[in-house]
Amino acid sequence: MYDDLRNFVVVVESTSVTLAAKRLGLSQPAVSKCIRRIESQLGVTLLMRTARGVMPTEVGRQVYDRAKAIEAEYRYLRWHATEAKGGLSKTLRLGAGPNWNVAYLQGIIDDIRTHFPKTVLEAQVHVKEILVDNLSAGKLDFAICGTDIESSDENIEKETLTNVETVIMCRKDHPLRRSQNISLQDLIACDWVSFEPNRHYVYSLDAFFAREGLRPPAPSVVTDSWLSGILIVANGNSLMNVPRNLEGLTSKFDVLVLPGLPAVQKFSGGLWYRKSMMDFEIGRRVKEIIKARIVL
Repeated sequence: MYDDLRNFVVVVESTSVTLAAKRLGLSQPAVSKCIRRIESQLGVTLLMRTARGVMPTEVGRQVYDRAKAIEAEYRYLRWHATEAKGGLSKTLRLGAGPNWNVAYLQGIIDDIRTHFPKTVLEAQVHVKEILVDNLSAGKLDFAICGTDIESSDENIEKETLTNVETVIMCRKDHPLRRSQNISLQDLIACDWVSFEPNRHYVYSLDAFFAREGLRPPAPSVVTDSWLSGILIVANGNSLMNVPRNLEGLTSKFDVLVLPGLPAVQKFSGGLWYRKSMMDFEIGRRVKEIIKARIVL
């Protein structure tokens, strides 16, 4: 049954039985037979053909999510066997929010590699909602991101390790930095760079101005990269709403907090993980590595 579910997962992710068969090293009829066998056992239709390829039905999507979770638990079962023989886990999957990726992920990876040099690390960068969903689906083992959301999944845990402010930043010699009394109207008159993958930064900036009854400024530049946005700010007169945990990066380009202004937003952040990971030496050690990096 496990092999059938694994094959079903590959079909969904490939959107093609033919491509899935190639990835699995099986014949197309063999893969189709696996799908029919699951459908017969569950009494439901799992897949449908569309213009975009083979897609899961509504029930098929639910089965896919559970199959991914089962796949994760099977990995952990194999880890138990590996550790019992004195070996180490082969693959560890880490997720990070966009700013957490920039601020912490490389250091965490370096520390893990020092302690577990034979373990392959897979990294994902997504917004926190997707990371938490991926943890629930068994696609991740750990994630570092915001913890100001909830999950109903009893198989995952979160620990808040820090509080983050987002602040308005500009280049070191920006004209506004010479001003003794910066008004919100001064800010509205400036060009703005907006980080779009996480809409929370956009909404928080809108609310920052709306609290004073002002229309928020429209961005002049929209980017999906913190580094790109910071470089634009460093080389022009634009402003940007940036998490303070990126100051290690912004300071390298002489991009600094605009003084005399309150924080735009405050939120909690830290570590999410699958509870099953705490059954393993590597899981417990990685948890401590992450906490040591984030809790300063």
